[in-house]
Amino acid sequence: MPDSIDFYQVNQGNLRPINSMFDYATAIKDFHEARRQARLEEMFGRFTGQSLDLLAFDEVRKMVRAGSQVERGLQEIPLDAIVGSVGRYRDFTRTFLPKLDSDKDRWARVKLAHARLGLPPIEVYQVGEVYFVKDGNHRVSIARQEGSPTIEAYVTEIETAVPFTPNTNPDDLIIKAEYADFLHRTQLDHLRPAANLTLTSPGKYPLLLEHIEVHRYYMGLNEGREIGYETAVSHWYDTVFAPAIRLIRDHGLLAEFPERTSADLYVWLAENRAHLEAELGWSVSTQTAVTALAESLSSYKPGSLLSRALQTVTGSGPTRATQWWYEQSLKAPDTPFFATILVPLAADDSGWHAVDQAVLWAKAEGSQLIGLLAVTQETDKNGLIAQTMQAAFAQRSAAHGLAPIFKVETGDLSPLTRRLARWADLIVLPIPGSDSSDGWERVRHAPGAMLLAPANTVQPTNHIVLVYDDSPYARQALLLAVYLHTRWQRPLTIATSHDHQPALATALASFQLTQPEIVIWSQITAVAILETAQPTSDPLIVLGGYTPTAVFNPRREMVEEVIRETAVPLLLCR
Repeated sequence: MPDSIDFYQVNQGNLRPINSMFDYATAIKDFHEARRQARLEEMFGRFTGQSLDLLAFDEVRKMVRAGSQVERGLQEIPLDAIVGSVGRYRDFTRTFLPKLDSDKDRWARVKLAHARLGLPPIEVYQVGEVYFVKDGNHRVSIARQEGSPTIEAYVTEIETAVPFTPNTNPDDLIIKAEYADFLHRTQLDHLRPAANLTLTSPGKYPLLLEHIEVHRYYMGLNEGREIGYETAVSHWYDTVFAPAIRLIRDHGLLAEFPERTSADLYVWLAENRAHLEAELGWSVSTQTAVTALAESLSSYKPGSLLSRALQTVTGSGPTRATQWWYEQSLKAPDTPFFATILVPLAADDSGWHAVDQAVLWAKAEGSQLIGLLAVTQETDKNGLIAQTMQAAFAQRSAAHGLAPIFKVETGDLSPLTRRLARWADLIVLPIPGSDSSDGWERVRHAPGAMLLAPANTVQPTNHIVLVYDDSPYARQALLLAVYLHTRWQRPLTIATSHDHQPALATALASFQLTQPEIVIWSQITAVAILETAQPTSDPLIVLGGYTPTAVFNPRREMVEEVIRETAVPLLLCR
């Protein structure tokens, strides 16, 4: 009997339509409760990555290589064994909760019929030991909502050699079929026999195929020729997928998701990175996305609370994830570390020397240059000031062959800078004046590596001057100084103290460097740092920073004195 039929109540041998408004209102209330449960299920599914949708009969039939069908007649079947539908698999969750608000009246009418007359048998296809609804989806929904363990059904069995039981996760069957199709199309099991791209959620392999096609397209553009599919597959695996998996494993992310595979995390990162790039308006590297994920996860680990507290109290240094990526950058100096450079701009026209300094770095590194302007109101985004500053920013960049991005956001510049800086590799700020509280707030609280540009001067970097005192931030500064020394081919001078000279020698031993000039002081002070830089030509001071919220913070006064007194650019590492 179709679900849409009008139902009648038996009264002394006669049929009369059900018209009790009270019963109907109760059925509507039950529908809204079922919809609430469906929304909770869907939310849980998005959070866990598990598919809570019904299986589509036609798709499963193809995957299991279905054979002939046999009518098995009327049977009592377990409701838990019904896993899919022929035509309405998008209308209900895996537990047959309604997903459509527009289904309210129909669902309520079937609910009334169940209360007054009972439900007629449904019609199902049987595949292995599971069932797919041919007719009677609403009746299944009502029966499950009522807690019934079974339902009557006319069964048509579809013969198949593939084992399919109620204890089998239906998603596993889909995933295996999708993976087999993926390998058949890509031949990765032959091209890269050690490759393992096993996923635990269905419907994700098309995303990997799309990645390969996009990679093939850009390979063709770069090489000016048609790229064979197998060549593109191999190149994508070697240069995109495998490096991302190494990042994921080296950051220990698999331990955070023990039920997921490395390929799962690759897909998850790719999807979330796409959403993030759409929101930001600029590209985010895989390295940045993985590092940010690792750092965000570490902040929620119970075991890391003590270390985070110690960082706050003592200023103990950068996170493991940040330190790891700096070390990796030295292993591949041809890959720029500062791939994305962010320059926050105040509307008072005071930061253009920082823009010009950023332009020089973006040109040297091949970076994506991003300007950030904060305005008060939404209407100011297209106002005269925003248009004028965007034009000036574009003109300065174009003079050096750069195509920048200019982002206009409403709000205060300091919190905007803190929010967006984590997705950039370098932030460039003007050195603030003594009376610029906003400027000092940005310097103290913006995360990541920071290039500070002195006023009224823009200069190239022809000499690296590193300050080393064996603090965690100084060790980070050492990594960046060696990176710039290696990639930019600039001479390196290191200022240290007698106490820290042995630690410096140990740290330098891990790098294959020509012996740099080392200037030894009795104590590292602001005066010692500036005097070390003074005789060099166009120096860049590379200095470890400090934790601004630390209670015990002996470095802060010294570092901020250098910032106030320097007449040359300063790279602050944290």
